[in-house]
Amino acid sequence: MIADKKSLQTLLEIQELAIQNRKLEQEAKAISGGEEIESLRDAMLALSQQLNQKRSEHEDLLRELKRSEGELELVAKRTALDNQRLNQTAVSRDVAGIQHELETLRNRRMALEEVELELLERVEASNREQHELNLEKDSKEAELEAAKEIAKIRLADLKAIHLKNSQEISSKRSEVAGELIELFDKKFARGLAIGKLTKSTCGACNMNLNATSMTALANLSTDEVASCPECQAILIRA
Repeated sequence: MIADKKSLQTLLEIQELAIQNRKLEQEAKAISGGEEIESLRDAMLALSQQLNQKRSEHEDLLRELKRSEGELELVAKRTALDNQRLNQTAVSRDVAGIQHELETLRNRRMALEEVELELLERVEASNREQHELNLEKDSKEAELEAAKEIAKIRLADLKAIHLKNSQEISSKRSEVAGELIELFDKKFARGLAIGKLTKSTCGACNMNLNATSMTALANLSTDEVASCPECQAILIRA
């Protein structure tokens, strides 16, 4: 097959543009797959689950606190009633019984007050934890929106570059003979289709050709298409 150096150089340029487009497609696929975005979404989901758990625990604390307050109120009412009874009786046996009950109520009140204090501290800590989780969730949400916007802009840039390269490839392909383009496409489907021969090194596979191969290449006419004996890529000879 015959090919001039200009056509071979054009094929090399087509190959470089096609390789660039493949890389653009891979990058676009990675962005569309959204590893960073999915990671942020997973983080937000985990924070939402933590918040739901904290809210549930907080509601349990509030119910427990309300029960404790109710018990304290009952103890206070019972204490007031016993004090009234104590003031109204002179019977020593009744006085002793009421005083014993008042002491029991006092101990119960002290125990309930300790429980209430602990519950109030836990409620306050729960409020802080929920606030911190909400702040972290808001931060992740802002990161997610920013990442989505960056991805959108980058995908638009990739699409524009890919389109420009594709148009240039199409234009360059029209400059090369159909038979040569067909050969190029066949080889490019398997790997690099063309490379420059620098001294004895193939630019497509980077293999050094032996003396026998170099002699065979030297015996070809300058306009005849030469191929690397190692990778079968078209060679651009000096």
